[in-house]
Amino acid sequence: MTATEQPHLITRTSNYSAKETANRLITSIQEKELTVFARIDHAANAERVSLNMNASELILFGNPKAGTLLMQSAPTMGIDLPQKFLIWEDSDKKVFISHINMAYLQNLHSMEGVDQLIEKNTALLDSLSSNAAT
Repeated sequence: MTATEQPHLITRTSNYSAKETANRLITSIQEKELTVFARIDHAANAERVSLNMNASELILFGNPKAGTLLMQSAPTMGIDLPQKFLIWEDSDKKVFISHINMAYLQNLHSMEGVDQLIEKNTALLDSLSSNAAT
């Protein structure tokens, strides 16, 4: 398993297929008593319009209490909530799970006074992606 970090995106290699990674992720989210708001299968949507693409699923989830606290700090944070994970497959059929870097969002939205919440959320995202990928 590898994890790479860009200024805005953290990506981890999964040991499972895209579908299994997404299923494992949803199970982990639900075990943490978070809300799954949507599961969007980009590849299935592409197929419906006669286009092909590698596996790609977007999972939107969150905790309204934590999200509200973030948006109270910076109302523009609402554009980046709920939280998202993208499970995707590259041209070699290798599967990855990506999410937005919380430190990047904190800086982007000039959030102050939420350092502990950002740290807690960062640890949660890391735990969820690790559980889904390994």
